[in-house]
Amino acid sequence: MTLEQLKMVLTTEKPKYPITVVMKGIDINELKDVIKLLKKKG
Repeated sequence: MTLEQLKMVLTTEKPKYPITVVMKGIDINELKDVIKLLKKKG
């Protein structure tokens, strides 16, 4: 799953299970975006 796909899923769905993200080449701003989306849904 790409980062963009993950972001799209997180904007439409509420996570039901713990999520572990293992990615190479993700920068701090991209990581902050993902964390922000997770907090909104949590």
